[in-house]
Amino acid sequence: MTTCLALRLTHNDNMWVKPSKGRLYQSDDYVGRTGFGHEDWNFNLEQFKGDYAWGFQRFVFKNKDRYKENFNLCFYDYDKKRKAYFVVGFYLDAQYVPKGMPFEETLFLQKKNDLIGLGDSLSESYYKDIDKNLKEGFQYYCWKVLKQNVVKLECPIQYPQHIRQLKCKRYATAMGLTDDEFERILEYVKNANSEYVNIDYDTFPEGEEKLAIHKSRERNYKLINQKKSEFKASHNGKLYCEACGLNFEEVYGEYGKDFIEVHHIIPISESVENRKTKLEDLVLLCSNCHRMVHHRRPWLNKNQLQSLLKK
Repeated sequence: MTTCLALRLTHNDNMWVKPSKGRLYQSDDYVGRTGFGHEDWNFNLEQFKGDYAWGFQRFVFKNKDRYKENFNLCFYDYDKKRKAYFVVGFYLDAQYVPKGMPFEETLFLQKKNDLIGLGDSLSESYYKDIDKNLKEGFQYYCWKVLKQNVVKLECPIQYPQHIRQLKCKRYATAMGLTDDEFERILEYVKNANSEYVNIDYDTFPEGEEKLAIHKSRERNYKLINQKKSEFKASHNGKLYCEACGLNFEEVYGEYGKDFIEVHHIIPISESVENRKTKLEDLVLLCSNCHRMVHHRRPWLNKNQLQSLLKK
């Protein structure tokens, strides 16, 4: 049996891979008192050596029988400035382990280094006993999930209120979702455009993986930035669609500067495990051309798309 839940995480400006500054004394809760939240590392997969990742969320089950279940988790954030909810990632087929994560020295040292990096944004009281506090904190990471089942986004995507209305701002409260609602939220995220760099998605046959967004074997964003830089270097400092020639800066001015979507010509579902993405695997496309490429299987290549535009 798999239960679907929506759980709120504290706000983080680093996409929950490490703590972000500026939160100390900004709220009357743990984050406000210490300057960080245990969930700040929920989507840092590189910190774990083995096959599993461990995450934190403040909700605690009152019924111990629930420990036997598997869970699909939709993590969300409430942005106070924009007064809106945003999906920040998913754990698929996760387990709740009440005793928490086993202590691991290397992981402890990494977390300690991240917290020291907060500087004045970490409370003096926490820093004074940082070793003791961090070691005790391992017991709070109760969500265990295979790293390959962690769905990590490049940027938050506004929560789809039309699928299931979300009003819950409490961290310790979980909102139940039906299987259908959870799948629809996944599908919504799959089709949403990232404001930073568009995420490539596969359409899988029924019964196989429903979504693959930046899991552990997915795309290297340093390479994507390299692709953009090399393209600009050879095209007079400009980024434009390699199919139709659209330049977002020319259309939208400064607001569109350096915006372009990156298409991976090899579908994730067809990628060989541990295969490294190469520059020649990437194509720069505008939003319309990118959607047309993904409109049908097999995907169109750049030349095929250009030939359609000429008709």
